[in-house]
Amino acid sequence: MAAGKNGARYRISATPAIVVAQLLAVAAIVLMLVWILRFRGGLSLKSNDLRRLLNNHKFIISAPDEKDTVGIQ
Repeated sequence: MAAGKNGARYRISATPAIVVAQLLAVAAIVLMLVWILRFRGGLSLKSNDLRRLLNNHKFIISAPDEKDTVGIQ
């Protein structure tokens, strides 16, 4: 595929896709938190119940960190 005069092939903004992706990520995290709190017994950092401790892993792994949002304003 040949590039245009200034080297750009497409002039489509990625902003709508980024917004949709961010909204879906927030919705997924909220739904997972509801699932953990309502159906899996909740979260706890100090507990004798192993299942509650393992719920922390599911939630923390899904949360974005600063490297996931670099460049998004």
